[in-house]
Amino acid sequence: MQEDIDKAIEVLKNSGTIIFPTETLYGLGAIALDFTACAKVFKIKNRPKNKPVPVIVGGLEQLNILSCKLDVLPLDILKYKFWPGPLSVLLPARESLPLEIVSRDGLVCVRYTSHPIAQILCLMSNSPLVATSANISGQKPPKDFEDIHEDILSAVDYVVSKGPRPRGGAPSTIIEFITPKKIRLIRSGAVSTDRLIQAGFDVVE
Repeated sequence: MQEDIDKAIEVLKNSGTIIFPTETLYGLGAIALDFTACAKVFKIKNRPKNKPVPVIVGGLEQLNILSCKLDVLPLDILKYKFWPGPLSVLLPARESLPLEIVSRDGLVCVRYTSHPIAQILCLMSNSPLVATSANISGQKPPKDFEDIHEDILSAVDYVVSKGPRPRGGAPSTIIEFITPKKIRLIRSGAVSTDRLIQAGFDVVE
């Protein structure tokens, strides 16, 4: 397993792309700060330029790499209730980030991944990673390795096929903080609205 991880890190640090397991689906990944690698991800997925891809971090300290405006985040609640896990948060993006991970509104979509392989890849590469589903845009995202299309497998630079498999199910829930206690639900997903309300958040859509 360690040899698999070491090879993936080597590829990532050389502007390469990989397929790897996340908590929900198999992901197509690259160093999130690498302009060349992010462009490769879009080309592989045939993804429209106006649809930025999400990013994962392997620890809370990596949030500062993506955003300098974290004061609205109630990190104590997030850590205790939801993170690491399939809850994605929209944050004001640093100006230096690749356009492929930044929305027209200047936001980056981030989650603290709970998958051990994905976490290790973020931490060992010293960077957040792009983590979009490993499929051609518009096709079904792959929960099982066997579901990954051959065109995707042949286009990436490395495949991490070992380790715990994704559990499947709904994709991550996406939210945006209006205040530390009030959130806007952007996309329903693995974290239910009821759980968000039970955690003390006022949820608006």
